[in-house]
Amino acid sequence: MPATSSSSGRSKDPNPPRRGERPSAGKTPSPAKSSSRPLGEELYRNLYVLGIQCFRLLRRTRRRLIRFSRKSRGYLRLKKATLGLKAARFRADFIRTFSQPFHQMRRNYTSFTTQMKEARESGDRSAQLNVLWRAGRRLGRSFFRFACQVLNYAAPVAAILLLIGIINSTWSKNYVLHVEYAGQSLGYIANETVYNDAEKEVASRIISEEYIEPEQDTPHFSIAVIEDPDDLLDASALADRIILASGNEITEAAGIYIDGVFLGAVEDGDELLDYLVRVKERYSTGAEGEEITFRKSIRVSNGLYPVSTVSTMADLIPILESNQQEQKNYTVIAGDDPLTIARKVDMSLDDLVALNPDMLTTLLPGQQIIANAAVPYLGVQINRIEEYEEEIDYGTETIEDNSLPRGYRQTVSEGQTGLQSVTARVTYEDEIEVGRTVLSTTILEEPVDEVVRVGTAAPVYSIDTSGTSSSGGSSSGYIWPVAWGGYVSCNIWGYYGHTGMDIAGRGTIFGSPVLAVADGTVVSSSYQGAYGNCIMISHGNGLVTLYAHMNERYVGVGTVVSQGDTIGTVGRTGNVTGPHLHIEFRLNGQYMDPRQYIGSR
Repeated sequence: MPATSSSSGRSKDPNPPRRGERPSAGKTPSPAKSSSRPLGEELYRNLYVLGIQCFRLLRRTRRRLIRFSRKSRGYLRLKKATLGLKAARFRADFIRTFSQPFHQMRRNYTSFTTQMKEARESGDRSAQLNVLWRAGRRLGRSFFRFACQVLNYAAPVAAILLLIGIINSTWSKNYVLHVEYAGQSLGYIANETVYNDAEKEVASRIISEEYIEPEQDTPHFSIAVIEDPDDLLDASALADRIILASGNEITEAAGIYIDGVFLGAVEDGDELLDYLVRVKERYSTGAEGEEITFRKSIRVSNGLYPVSTVSTMADLIPILESNQQEQKNYTVIAGDDPLTIARKVDMSLDDLVALNPDMLTTLLPGQQIIANAAVPYLGVQINRIEEYEEEIDYGTETIEDNSLPRGYRQTVSEGQTGLQSVTARVTYEDEIEVGRTVLSTTILEEPVDEVVRVGTAAPVYSIDTSGTSSSGGSSSGYIWPVAWGGYVSCNIWGYYGHTGMDIAGRGTIFGSPVLAVADGTVVSSSYQGAYGNCIMISHGNGLVTLYAHMNERYVGVGTVVSQGDTIGTVGRTGNVTGPHLHIEFRLNGQYMDPRQYIGSR
């Protein structure tokens, strides 16, 4: 019968290919054998193999650690036993070495007494002498061997003690350098640094070309030992000896050093010290707690100086009384403006602005202003405790009234400043205040706030310009600064030096509220020459607006204003021919066209 097929309907290959061999041509492998395992089964198999390998590695590592631990314990036990055995042997050898001579002496003594007894009984005198001779020789050899054995142990100990003694003796001695200069012995110094400092001291004392260097100006150093450390020279004393050995004509004088620089010397040091005391007395007020110190480091040193460097007080005083240019910092206080600061530091406004370009746009209390000033060569710093009275600014209580237009402002009741007593530590540099620290305050009179009614209704006027709206704003987000309208009488650069826009009116502009064109902080509020009453507001990102020629100013430095707040009124202060508002826009110090922000009429 023909071979029957399996239940799956497929014939069984009698010669299947071996593992790793390709099926022969014409034979198609079984679909069951050619298909790959599912992904989950393959991943499980790989993880299983990895786990088995890790487990085996862990077991091998554990076995190795156990073997290593056992070997280590065995090695340590062996070393301990070996050391114990060596110690026991050393102890036994030591005892045997030092006890053996005594045992030998005891045996020799027993032998000696027996032999001597026999010799006496025989009555032979020579035999007795022979016994004594042999006993003496044995005793001498025993003591000699004992001494050698003792020396074997004592010699290393003695050598160590000797070495310690030598080291201790060496360290306790004062090793210094002996200095020879120009063929003369100058003395002893601790190290070469002292000589280098002395050499600089000598160079600083020489301010005249008449000083002659010695032919042999190279120092010679040698190591020496001194008993008394007080015999060492310091840099100043060594400088005196170097000058003395130079062969120049010298004299004893007092030299003055300012900030470490030698200025000159005079024969009478007391006269120089008296002059310095008189300089301080010029600034003294006799107030309690007053402290006056020189701003520079001043040192008067007595010593030997070349005659060519010694002068008189009449020659030194003009130098000490001279002025010099020095950069100083001025701290801005409330109420300061650029012109006021320029007057305080005795500089022109242009020179001050050149050193501080940002002061025209940002000027806040506590800000540091750089200034150049002519200060005395012997400048002083003065600290005084001062008590004074100062006013306390009153606040403003605002009553909003929506029945009145925005920009309207009416004072309901005047404010009154308070009064307080202040105790402060004030620091001056040559009578110019450079710092103030308030120690305590006592209120004498409380301030009374000002009460003001302001309008909050939207303005009823409109600005007839492109980009503006009926509410007074512009497409750029800024508003017209004059509440009662007005027109542009002169644009920016309308004439030479005109850096802003003039807004005038036909008889109705005077007294009109001046509005902040945008939110910001007041950085200046003062009377500024040609600008008259002037306010500057910083709006952030480098933009500052300036409002000039105002009749009144309602805000001070540091006030935070919102867009549309009344900051003053239109006037005719400063260099003007009629009432108007001059407004400027400055971006990072550059003058901008106001029409870009608020339009025009």
